[in-house]
Amino acid sequence: MNLKLIFRVAGLTLFALSTPTMLAAQDLRYGTSRVPQSCPSRSEPKTGAITARQAEKYFTCHIENGEAFDGNMGSMSFVTDLKIEVARKARRATIGDVSRAANSRSLALDMDRPVYDIRGSYNYYFCGRTTAAVEEKRNCILSNSPKSQGICFQNSFKDWFCLLTGPSKEISRTAPPQ
Repeated sequence: MNLKLIFRVAGLTLFALSTPTMLAAQDLRYGTSRVPQSCPSRSEPKTGAITARQAEKYFTCHIENGEAFDGNMGSMSFVTDLKIEVARKARRATIGDVSRAANSRSLALDMDRPVYDIRGSYNYYFCGRTTAAVEEKRNCILSNSPKSQGICFQNSFKDWFCLLTGPSKEISRTAPPQ
């Protein structure tokens, strides 16, 4: 009986010790230890205007967590140097907003809830896996989006989404952010 307990404890210990190593090894395929930001909750604020900080969080996790793209396998995206301004007043949703939301894979924009216009700038890294053909320090395309515009809105489940689009300029092939 004690031998079974010892083997169980040893097995669980080995599993626990190997898990972080496996996760780190998975991220190393892209040449970074940085993990894409996720949004465990999108429910804040429950009432009132969204803040610039909340808008930055929701935009970043939408892009970095792969929610914005179909089949984002084999690549990772990162956002850096993000600055977002939120309009002081909300407005009613338009058909254009509905179309923009549908293209973002955010479920349905709730037409009964207010929409907030946003604008901002950011750097965007689109990174492929490092392979023998793609060296680690040049596996990302870095683009700058200095004058983007978009919206923050809630879907039918009252989850917040923030989208920015605008002209971007490829800066370089580079390593991912750390």
